[in-house]
Amino acid sequence: MERFFSEGLVMRNVNKLRELGLHQDDITKLTGINLSEIRAPQLTKKYAYNVGLSTYRALKDLGYQDGNELKDELSTMDKSGFHKAFVYNSSCLPNAITKLFNISANNSTGNHFDIRVDNSHNRVFIHHQFLDERSDYYSPHAILGNIAQIIKEFFDVDMKELGIEVGVREKAIPNEFLFTKEISEMIRTNEADAYICFNSKFWTRDNERYNSALDLYFSEQYKIFYQAQARETENDVLSRVKEQLDSIQKNGYSSCNVDAVAKKLNMSRTTLYRHLADRQANFKSLVEETRKKHAISYIQNSSLSLNEISDMLGYSNLSAFTRAFRRWYNATPSSYR
Repeated sequence: MERFFSEGLVMRNVNKLRELGLHQDDITKLTGINLSEIRAPQLTKKYAYNVGLSTYRALKDLGYQDGNELKDELSTMDKSGFHKAFVYNSSCLPNAITKLFNISANNSTGNHFDIRVDNSHNRVFIHHQFLDERSDYYSPHAILGNIAQIIKEFFDVDMKELGIEVGVREKAIPNEFLFTKEISEMIRTNEADAYICFNSKFWTRDNERYNSALDLYFSEQYKIFYQAQARETENDVLSRVKEQLDSIQKNGYSSCNVDAVAKKLNMSRTTLYRHLADRQANFKSLVEETRKKHAISYIQNSSLSLNEISDMLGYSNLSAFTRAFRRWYNATPSSYR
């Protein structure tokens, strides 16, 4: 899949470069963007990966990471009224975090998030990894801080009550004083990957302020904001395969058959496998990803029994579904109800 940054994200970085004293002509030379032609940055317009990366590199060189990066990230949601309303009006924290990850994916490639629930220690871990060179110019501590801030405001609780702990791969984090003041003093360095963890009691708690009618409205508006981007990617094979798998699961079919999907896309099984391999993907993993996503949705948002959900996801029996669910979330399906 093509790597990209949205115009909105690139222009955010450009504005930070201006604030740090970089002249507009220098920014144009750096990025190749004619800034005089941009009036209102579009979330749906993409810039090439190297253009977005050049802005992160310049910010790093100007000391942004050690100075204002964390402060700006903590106020990101406040500066985007719609996105804040969209995320915070969620039925529970898992849904809010999923929305946050979707926003991230719509604005740039290269961010990977993984959620793990450790019921034995009453902790939820959200792991973050950069899949591109951005890790050389952008510290994960800002992203972790942003996630912590969202969790705090979602429930209107104190950071200490959340029991926030973070881990980073680096030997130290930039602007550690502000991080310990605003987020947590529990920081682990030299970890295998970056993560944030907190008390799992918040993971299953309902949002008492959730409004389903507003959620439907915000979801429709979100689609409108990003529909141009969706149209641009609809012809990508990977996106089309995911759409087919989503359709199969939503209609309750018992299995996801590669031949059936290939036929829907007017190609042979061999051709489909080749296209997926070109995109560093495989059919089995995409089926697993689809089942994982719909499992949570069915469990939290329907009255279906676990046996019915197991059948809808194509498992031979409830035990097979339970084993898969444990592998995904380190928890049983019944613990999410």
